[in-house]
This record gives sequence, structure tokens and C-alpha cells, in this order.
Amino acid sequence: MMAFTPAHQRAWPETSTVSAAVDYQDQAIRLEFGYENHPIELIQASPMAGVAMVGILSAIAIPAYQDYVERAEALSD
Repeated sequence: MMAFTPAHQRAWPETSTVSAAVDYQDQAIRLEFGYENHPIELIQASPMAGVAMVGILSAIAIPAYQDYVERAEALSD
């Protein structure tokens, strides 16, 4: 089994960071871009982003729950 670090022990970044790296090896050039963000920044960016996220999750969760209820009722009969 895999062991996961609990959320309260993770070292979340305080703000977003952007990075770029250029590497040259064996006659090949490699360019890497990195972007790390704090998980809450997605919601804090704008109030509409939070509303959109709740809407998307609801659009997935509500039909799945309704299907679950229908299957449970069919099995109980």
C-alpha cells in the first residue's frame, strides 16, 4: 500500500511559483516550464471560479447520487 502525507503535514506553497529551466546534453536542448500553485488559489482567484467549481461538481455528483438511490431502491424490492 502507498502511504500518503496527511494534509496538515504538507508544505503547501504560500503563493504560486513559475519556473523555467534549459538543459543541454548529448546535442539536445531541453526546455522545462514549471508551475506550482496553492490549492486554495483556484477558489480565491475570483468568486465566480468558486461558483463554477461547485456547479461542475454538482453536475457530476447529483446524477450519480440519483442513480445510486434508484439502484438501491431496485435491490431492496
